[in-house]
Amino acid sequence: AQIRARKALELAAIEALQKAATRLDKTMHRLKAPPDENAVAAVFGDTPFHARKGLLKMPVSGEIIHFFGPYLNRRFNVTNVRGGIDIQAEKGAPIRAVHGGRVLFADWFRGYGNLMIIDHGDAYYTVYAHLEEMLKPRGAPVKAGEVIATVGDTGSLEGPMLYFEVRHHGKPVDPVPWLERG
Repeated sequence: AQIRARKALELAAIEALQKAATRLDKTMHRLKAPPDENAVAAVFGDTPFHARKGLLKMPVSGEIIHFFGPYLNRRFNVTNVRGGIDIQAEKGAPIRAVHGGRVLFADWFRGYGNLMIIDHGDAYYTVYAHLEEMLKPRGAPVKAGEVIATVGDTGSLEGPMLYFEVRHHGKPVDPVPWLERG
């Protein structure tokens, strides 16, 4: 009975995470705004996001513990899809913007905890979740390498970590090829 109850709880948690991912997709679609070319140049700088593929610094010092894409929960034989990566890091560690942009969203988001979305122009966005403290409000400009938040465990089922996504036209893409090797 205890095992069945635990399995039911864990399956419910997986379903809740899937629903949260769907809500995030819908929120990203709603947040998109038509570009203002003058504002884009002022905020995002001369180097477009797409030109930085393979050159972005890790947003936090830590180890990637979960990768982008489909994965199998062997315990319950359930396949799910992860739209980003989880980077295990110490609670309170600084999180840095991987590229210049403007904060599009900075608030609590069910299933992700404290969540920040940065618009980098040309329909590129980065998503940072499980944040302890958010240091930039919605609408604030950010520079590449600037500390925007700290690592936390809000919305996390596995302790302190950063959930990180790269999105293009609102759809998640594998962030690993965007990050600098090493």
